[in-house]
Amino acid sequence: MAYIPKGTALKGKYVSDDWFRITSGAHTGRYVSSALIYATNAMSAYNGVAKKNDMCALPSWTQTNWAPTQPRFLACPAAKSFVEMNAAFRAQYGYDIKIGEAYRDLTTQQKYAGFLGYPRAARPGTSNHGMGVAIDLETRSSSAMSGTPYRSGFGGPYDTWITAHGKEYGWDRPAYLDRNGSNPESWHYNFIG
Repeated sequence: MAYIPKGTALKGKYVSDDWFRITSGAHTGRYVSSALIYATNAMSAYNGVAKKNDMCALPSWTQTNWAPTQPRFLACPAAKSFVEMNAAFRAQYGYDIKIGEAYRDLTTQQKYAGFLGYPRAARPGTSNHGMGVAIDLETRSSSAMSGTPYRSGFGGPYDTWITAHGKEYGWDRPAYLDRNGSNPESWHYNFIG
């Protein structure tokens, strides 16, 4: 155990909802409870304001019928992994995983936070969508608008398969968003690498 002075900038990645793994500096390899990490203006400025060379467009087959011309983006490692995961899913089910949302810009996150409030929406500057490492699968309402079958509910094909196999590709749903969690979202998965 080590003490890290308040205000110390850390570089790393979230490995779960509860832990942040430090990837550079004197404390490389150690973990910090996410409860002790606070977003700074610098972090908030990046979250939701992605650098173009850090994001990769997902293939058009990921798009929903209700927004067929709206490209979806993820951080490049997450995009590559998603495409690989989808290939395995498609081999079993014969169709692709449709994504309602992936990377979300800061303005959109601010709108969601204003409309839905916390914890239903992440505070602006703290969403995994703003880092390009989260997906929201097509939902019941978007399926109804597009006339496609609803597949992302708890116990549905997306949920069943990704829950069983997603970790093989670096995708997982945080416990608090799971069926019995405090804020259940059957459609949400994070790329944890």
